[in-house]
Amino acid sequence: MKINLITQRAAFEMFRDWTKIAKERYPAMDFTIVDETVLVNDTKESMSDALISLFSEKHDEDRQSRGWCIGFVKGFIRGNLSVGWFHEYYQKQSDNYKNFIAVKSIIEYFKVDSDLGWRLDAIYREFFKSINLENIELRTKVDVDFLKKYDLKAPFQKGIVEQVLNNMLTMFIRNNAKETSFELPDKEYFSDEEILLIIEKYCKDTGLLQE
Repeated sequence: MKINLITQRAAFEMFRDWTKIAKERYPAMDFTIVDETVLVNDTKESMSDALISLFSEKHDEDRQSRGWCIGFVKGFIRGNLSVGWFHEYYQKQSDNYKNFIAVKSIIEYFKVDSDLGWRLDAIYREFFKSINLENIELRTKVDVDFLKKYDLKAPFQKGIVEQVLNNMLTMFIRNNAKETSFELPDKEYFSDEEILLIIEKYCKDTGLLQE
């Protein structure tokens, strides 16, 4: 129960600081959220990810220092939430994301109407007849290298228009990836004692021995 209260207090405080920065940078945008409990869940997930990373093999030596463990968990949570909230509450308001969803909706409709792609391809080819070039290339290529970089699978398409739409999706993802999030202030959202309590509970819940 105590950890839940700690998490709730910290989540709301961090989001207030995050929105303050966000409003200064993007004054035309509204960062009023519908459900504040989502912020608490975000923070819980960040805590869980921080602790999983803390007890990974690569940090076996670092964990010998209690101070390092505390600083690691605090920094991980702040950084993780900064990136997550930037995507959730800024990028999802952008025209780039709205266009992404529109194109994604059309691609999903291709799955409902299997003949749609071929009909659109016929129209697409008709438009290209107006171009006075002998060797116009109608096929489009997938940016495989970009998809691999972000661990995304190359889409399967049935025609030219669907491939163009998939390439537009890749372009929208690339535009999002270029944007950089901003960090939360380096504040004491959690005290050292609270972080130690969270680590202790994680050790008990997972059967790990305290180091």
